[in-house]
Amino acid sequence: MSLTLHYHPLSSFCWKALIGLYELGVPFEKHLVDLSDPTARAALTRLWPISKFPVLRDEARDRTVPESTILLEYVDRQSDGPRRLIPQDPEQALECRLRDRLYDAYIHAPMQNIVGDRLRTEAARDPLGVEQARARMETAYAIADEQVRGGPWAMGAEFTLADCAAMPALYYGEKVAPFDGRWNSLTAYLERLKRRPSVARVLEEAEPYFHMFRADRLVGGAHGNVLLVPGRRTAVEKHERIRGEGRSAVRGKSWKSNVPSSASKIHSSASNGRLTASNFESSAVLFES
Repeated sequence: MSLTLHYHPLSSFCWKALIGLYELGVPFEKHLVDLSDPTARAALTRLWPISKFPVLRDEARDRTVPESTILLEYVDRQSDGPRRLIPQDPEQALECRLRDRLYDAYIHAPMQNIVGDRLRTEAARDPLGVEQARARMETAYAIADEQVRGGPWAMGAEFTLADCAAMPALYYGEKVAPFDGRWNSLTAYLERLKRRPSVARVLEEAEPYFHMFRADRLVGGAHGNVLLVPGRRTAVEKHERIRGEGRSAVRGKSWKSNVPSSASKIHSSASNGRLTASNFESSAVLFES
């Protein structure tokens, strides 16, 4: 097989790449990068010196393709299937790329800035930067809410690159800077995204690793904290948020699955779902990649 995706199932930008690859139906192999392993981290750095995933390696063309947007456009051009992530009409293609940028640069990136700030020591935190990031996200939410009113997808009838970008940005954005109950079209759009087969598959694959993202330790602010309770739940069900004592809990039906060995390794270094210092750092890096 020519294509290999270097990734982690929990990484938000890897979600974007996986959704697009599943939509196109192209065959590829997955190489899970465990950032807690120095050897694996070094191998990723050799492949792409910026040391962030996803990274696609095309052995047939001897080409390494980093960055989720570029990666998906690369595969979209090479694919001979019936699906396309970039519209063929030049004007529509330009608008699709613009909406991809809206989600990546003005929702996804500020959300990661907020998460990153919470990982700092109290003395090193940047309240003004967090406030600016939340304001940027709120502006982008308003733009996106208007864009998806006609639905069902970001560009209308067809699922595109913009939707691949929207899913991880909105999924994690809702946990860091909630918009449910304020931007109704955007909320409905996120629910449609979750039901999309490619997205449901990505969420299911991420389930064994969700304990690594404990939003109760990462986020807070005007909308209160959001607690992502460790444990394995169905990925596509509609979660019920329970408000109480300034925090939210996610409640869902239990399910059983065979946790991959890499996930078991991570679980073994946690205590009752709480991350060790090293794992907490690694989970933050993979989330921000």
